[in-house]
Amino acid sequence: MSASVMGSLSLSDLFSSGDGSWKPVQAAQVLIFRSSPENKKTTIVDRVGPLEQTYALFTVSESTVPGTDIQLSRVMASDGFNLQQLIIGTAKYHNVSGDVDLSLHGQPLAMKQRMLSESYNFVVPSIGRLKWKQEGSTTLELVDGAGMRLARFKVGKRMEVLVPPSEYLLDVMVLSGMAAARQLKVGQVASGVGDFVGAISG
Repeated sequence: MSASVMGSLSLSDLFSSGDGSWKPVQAAQVLIFRSSPENKKTTIVDRVGPLEQTYALFTVSESTVPGTDIQLSRVMASDGFNLQQLIIGTAKYHNVSGDVDLSLHGQPLAMKQRMLSESYNFVVPSIGRLKWKQEGSTTLELVDGAGMRLARFKVGKRMEVLVPPSEYLLDVMVLSGMAAARQLKVGQVASGVGDFVGAISG
């Protein structure tokens, strides 16, 4: 991937108008992704409650950690205006290979891109092998080593968690999902593939 392509993309580029193909399924949890009104380079991830109320759970932003590209922070408290946050993970992109080095709660996780299948594979200790794969023009799906569906990510919009997740698994889903979506978009911009890119960038 060229440096110009990498440099031209930001977190806000992952927000899209959608292509109408998304069909909601029964989910254990639903997360909504939105651009921060204060900083367009920051994504706020809201959890949807049982009465359709939402509250901020994570933020994803450009990293302040040297040698990394984005950081995931968990929202510890909010007064409606200010978020008290704790950085729990980072991601570092590799320009040529498309791979991503993740760090979550101090533990390194290496995501490897499979170019032909447009998927990302990684192993999480205590959880096992996971894979984000592209499903349709704007959707990524997370499956485990047995092929069980764990989550669906309408890129830049909504994540449906299909199993009751531990707090740690939810952290994994959000950090790896954002990183995989961004890298797949970069790869398709570089190769001139339009459907996934156009649907994401609007």
